[in-house]
Amino acid sequence: MDFRYVDLFYRRKGLISTCLTVMFGVAVLMCYFGLQYLEACPIREEIPLYLLIGGSCLLLLTAMLFCSHAKLMGDNEHREEVEMITTENAYSDSSQENFHFSAQAARNVKIFLTVAYILWFFLGNYWVFSVYMPPFSQPLRSPTPQKFCEQPVYVFALLQIAFTHIFFCCLLLTVLCLCCFFWRSDT
Repeated sequence: MDFRYVDLFYRRKGLISTCLTVMFGVAVLMCYFGLQYLEACPIREEIPLYLLIGGSCLLLLTAMLFCSHAKLMGDNEHREEVEMITTENAYSDSSQENFHFSAQAARNVKIFLTVAYILWFFLGNYWVFSVYMPPFSQPLRSPTPQKFCEQPVYVFALLQIAFTHIFFCCLLLTVLCLCCFFWRSDT
């Protein structure tokens, strides 16, 4: 095996772990801001809901991806425990079928959560940018008392959307570079 591929394999594992950790942190912050400011944005009440539901969806998706990544990284202790349980089980055929069903169900849930998060993300883009930079506080004698959004929740939603766009652009660029790298090394 070529050194380049071994080096790339270990870098990829670290990059995936880092990306998942960042996604987990963003999801937790989204849930926090969505809950903390649930009724603090009357100009567009959907913005805190976008953060809360999007954060929950991303949190669940990230947790499932962490589990898949840990399984792929080959945790030997866990593998030995699973093998010990499988060898002690008298119904190994049915356990294999259940494992296959569980893996298929987990894959389907990940696909569903990914599609749901992407659709929710685009809907959140619409909600946030439809009231771009609203008043951050309510004037004392305002004729429209419901036309404000507290600064922390709106700015966080705006930054989260910008961060997500940048993240996906970098991810796309990385995939394109890796495709070029492997295409070039094959020729």
